[in-house]
This record gives sequence, C-alpha cells and structure tokens, in this order.
Amino acid sequence: MERGAIPAATSKTARDRPVTGLLALLREPGMKPAVSLLRYLWRVLPIPGAVQRTVDRCYLYPRLDHIGPVAPQREGRPSIIGFLQSGLGIGEAARQEVVTLRQAGLEPGVLDISHLQGVKDFENLQFEDSVDFPAKGPLLIHANASETGTILRSLPTGMTRGRPIIGSWAWELTTQPRNWSRAYRYLSELWVPSEFVADVFRPTCPVPVKVVPHPVQTPVGRGLSRVDFSLPGDSCIFLCMADCRSDLARKNILGCITAFKQAFEGQENALLLVKLHHVAFAGRTMAELQRAIGTAENIRLETDLLDRAALADLMLACDIFVSLHRSEGFGLPLAEAMLLGKPVIATGYSGNLTFMSPEVARLIDYSLVPVRAERRPYAELEGAVWAEPDPEQASRAMRDMFDSPELRQTLGERGRRHAQRVLSPNALLEAFRPWIGDDGSSTQRVKSEQKAAPLGGVA
Repeated sequence: MERGAIPAATSKTARDRPVTGLLALLREPGMKPAVSLLRYLWRVLPIPGAVQRTVDRCYLYPRLDHIGPVAPQREGRPSIIGFLQSGLGIGEAARQEVVTLRQAGLEPGVLDISHLQGVKDFENLQFEDSVDFPAKGPLLIHANASETGTILRSLPTGMTRGRPIIGSWAWELTTQPRNWSRAYRYLSELWVPSEFVADVFRPTCPVPVKVVPHPVQTPVGRGLSRVDFSLPGDSCIFLCMADCRSDLARKNILGCITAFKQAFEGQENALLLVKLHHVAFAGRTMAELQRAIGTAENIRLETDLLDRAALADLMLACDIFVSLHRSEGFGLPLAEAMLLGKPVIATGYSGNLTFMSPEVARLIDYSLVPVRAERRPYAELEGAVWAEPDPEQASRAMRDMFDSPELRQTLGERGRRHAQRVLSPNALLEAFRPWIGDDGSSTQRVKSEQKAAPLGGVA
C-alpha cells in the first residue's frame, strides 16, 4: 500500500501479524540499513559500560568549542531544526511550531535532520529546507539531549558559531537520563512542553528552563468516513494509539486492551481500535499484545501508515480516545483528540495535566511503580518510577462513556473549549520574543482560538 493511502480494510487481527524485528526494521520507509542496524542494536542489546562512555564522549556529546551559551541578541529570525520529515511526535511538534510562526507573520528558517537519525518517513514540500536560511537569530533544535551534539556537529560551523542554541526536549520520567546533562553546554536556553518535564531538568540545568507547551493545531482531515476505514457504523469505537519507536510499555497499550476486555468482552457493538505504527520497533511487546487480543472479535489492530489528514479522519471516526499511559512528557495525540471534540479517558499523571483536568476529561487514578522497560534510556535508570493506572477504574470509565452518549458529547465539547484556551500559540511567540525582539510589525500575535492547519506527516 502506498504511504498515505487508505487501506481497503483495517481488520488486522492478532493472527494477521506483520513481520517484526530486525528484518522488518530494515524495511522501514526512510531507514538506511546501516543507521537502522545501529539504532536497533543500541536500543536492545546490552552495551558494556566502557563502550557506552566512549560513544557518549566521542559521538553523542562531542566537544564543540564554537558553541555555548550566549545572551539574547534581539536580531534575526528564528529557525527550527528538527525531524520535520518524520512521523515521530517530536517531529510533529516541530511542524506545529513552524506553522505557528508562519501564521504569526514570521518566516522561520527550516532545516530537516530526519536523515541523520534514519527516521525520514515522507517528503513534504511544506517543510523542506529553507533556501534562504537565516544567518542570524536563535536556532531551536527539536531533538533530545542525546541527539543534540550529533546534530550540531553535522552543521556548518558558520551556521552555529556565536548563535543562541535553544533545546526543545521531550522526556517522560521524573528521573533524568544518564549523561543528558552533558548537552547543557551547547544551550542558551532549554524549552520543555510541560511543568512535569521542567521539574526534571531545573535542578541541574545551568541555563533557564522555560515551559513552552506545544502550539497544537486542530487536525484537518480530508472527509473520510468509517466506511473508508472499514469500521462498523453502529459500534461505539474506542481508539488508542502509539508509535512503536517509543516504548510500548510506557504507552501501556496492553492496559487499554485489558480494561476494554473487562468492560466489553463478547459485546459486538463496542470496538477497540488499536492504532500502531512503525511496528518493526515493537519487539517482544507485540507478542504480548497478540496474546492479550487473542480471539476477541471486538478488538481491531491497525498498523498501516496513514498521512496526517487520514489520521485526523480516523480520530473523527471514533467516539472515545483512550490513553492509559504510564507517563507522558506532553501527550500530543490527547491534545489533538480534545481539539477534535473527542472525550478522552487518560491516566491522571504527567505532562498531559498541562491541558487536562477532571472537569474536561475522565482521569484515571494510579499508583507509582518501578519502571520496567526493555530499551534505553528507560531501562537503565535506577530507581525510576512511572504510573500504573487503575484497570478497574479505567474499565468503569469506558463503560460509562459507552452507556451515555450525552456524557460523551458534554465532555468532548468541554474538552475542546478548554484545549483551545490553554494551548494558545501565543506561548511560543512570547518565548521567542526576548531572542528576536518585536518592532510591532513582524511579530503580530496569533488569535487565541486555535487555527486549523493541514500538517505533513504519517502515523
């Protein structure tokens, strides 16, 4: 199936499994075999400490004497460097910021670095590299600490010398990853999407840490319906989703399946749609999901890549969005679901509380438990904890939503209005203001109401 096409049927069951593991990883769109292999081995194999330290010193956090903290210069235009041609959540966040700056009358410099990490998923001319990349102004790098040094080293010295570098990091635990503090030396400021993330880095970061929530745009579809996705027209559909390049244990898709089966086992007019992408990275977790689904006819697994418009249509085609995550740095899909007017059931913990409260979403209680993950960097953090949402309460919340269309409509509309208000794009403009100045003409404010904008990407 061509990327962005709509599948003729989305009825993959646990028995219709795609190839997973290293072979499938090498088949991933945009993944060069050498880069793919290195990324795969680094995440899943035990690496001796001496090797890790050498990689950290020579590759991940190189010495770059021409880069360091600088004071605000109030000149030039902002530039966005990130995974702009990738379906990663951090890539979508970067695209949303590019769109916001353009809507504000600023034309940011744009530079895609998806190919550097082997995660290029698509070509979108809306986010291709700038021909006239600004010679001055702040560089906002949408990549985590362990990628920042590699990215900066790949750029021409003249592009980065003496310029303010602003890091935009996403992290999901209360424990700081090993060695991430080594990337502080490159930064003039650190931006994070939530207070939850800020609390992790403020105690150790020597430069200002600023909370800048993502300026989430309301997703725009192309008018596809349930028929186009082969979804039943008379069912109440719950949607949960995850990018397998993240950690599926953290996303807790298994918890969604368990809670749904407890509430609706054998019930034909309730359906759980599990949307996964980049399943080559799922590892052993995919087998666990397969066993959990079993022979359930009312749980459907979708693994095809969809473009952003089709994904918006898929969200609109469903009734309730569910995220029983163990932790989120922000929770972009949750925010998008709320902006689309969908009621959300979510764990009441971590970065999603930036835009969620009990008044606008059904928040699930939790207990903090030790992190159990297969992959770096989560697996190597001693003493780290994350949430274990209450499965009984989650199951009851699903049942309540199913039983009351009025509750779904009320909560969805309340959540939509709240998300529009708290996810204002002005937070991004205000964060940039000290770095670029404001002469009253170029940095016009965007209306607080969210503007719908078609964004590139696949999911």
